[in-house]
Amino acid sequence: MGVKRKLKNFFEKKIDLSVAVSVSDIATKATYKSLAIHIAATYISQAISKCEVKFYTDSGENNKSLEYYLFNIAPNINECSSQFLNKLVYKILTDPDGVLVITSNGKLYIAESFQRQEYPITGDVFTSVELENLSLHRTYTRNEVMYFKLEDENVKSLVDSMYQDYGKAIDSALSAFLNNNSEKYKMKISADKIFGKDVEKAYKEILSKQIKEFVSADGGVFPEYKGYELINFKNGNSQSSTNSLIELRKDIFEITGSAYKIPKSMMEGNINNVKEVVNTFITFAVTPIATLIGDVITKDLYTFDEWKKGYRAVVDTSTIPFQSILDAADSISKLIANTVVNPNEARKILGLDYINKDFMEQYFITKNNSKAEDVMNGLIDGKSESGKE
Repeated sequence: MGVKRKLKNFFEKKIDLSVAVSVSDIATKATYKSLAIHIAATYISQAISKCEVKFYTDSGENNKSLEYYLFNIAPNINECSSQFLNKLVYKILTDPDGVLVITSNGKLYIAESFQRQEYPITGDVFTSVELENLSLHRTYTRNEVMYFKLEDENVKSLVDSMYQDYGKAIDSALSAFLNNNSEKYKMKISADKIFGKDVEKAYKEILSKQIKEFVSADGGVFPEYKGYELINFKNGNSQSSTNSLIELRKDIFEITGSAYKIPKSMMEGNINNVKEVVNTFITFAVTPIATLIGDVITKDLYTFDEWKKGYRAVVDTSTIPFQSILDAADSISKLIANTVVNPNEARKILGLDYINKDFMEQYFITKNNSKAEDVMNGLIDGKSESGKE
């Protein structure tokens, strides 16, 4: 399987950054910056949207609770969990004001906008909350909501500051690119044609209608009158201006990726060592955001006494890397053989269905994968159960 195909499987959506730059794709000088931020934030948000949000009680993992349903199945009537998590993470990474999640009738909603009044002792207050086109005319206290915010300086603000230095350079490169890649002509008019009362009118007619239509058409015929000659000329090195623009784009993408802690090769869409790059991406870009989400949910849902008993929420990032069953077979076997996971837990890692059989919940250990309790009780001593070697 090719590298690009693996990347597509990993994110379920491949963004190809290797396409050539075209004039129609450049709407404003901020396009590269906005695109770089969008791609970086989307990489992380799409990765976390694949994760399971696990909830634990004093008796262990609980996947039958209302909280589990809201964060892993359907947070509200209009969204599924992956859409909700994708939107949540994207806003965490791009909105300097943070993200407000409110509950209404047992459902979760992400606020489009809000006003936050900070009170360090009594707790923050949130007003002017809007959900898409719905304004909520009430005040929310901190213990009524979940509020997600990166406490360091917002990454998008850092990229915006960096772009102030690159803006002029991009303006210059873009102007050169547009100038060198546009069609320009000069009209040669013989001296005996520049006199006469109708010359100015005729000249404007030729320039504004005939030449304009001829230049903008995909194909056509230009009637060239005696004494007039239309000449096409080049303005510079088209390839040089194009290369300058592409290099500036690469710089912005690399700096933006560094700010979000995303490997350079991912931002360029050119990955060679998929496993190493993805592991770096998960460790430095995804895990901090996943930890933040789990911590906020735990803090806002459970009391201190509940937390002491083991109540908590965890965003499981182990399902992010793409791997086939055959690639993971040896590793899974070792996990089962050393009591790290039971067969059903191993199946879950591989994305396979749960099997409702007692032996699938059993833990095994080495010595031909015998039951752990048998080994501990001394029933397996290097011989078969019949006592033979």
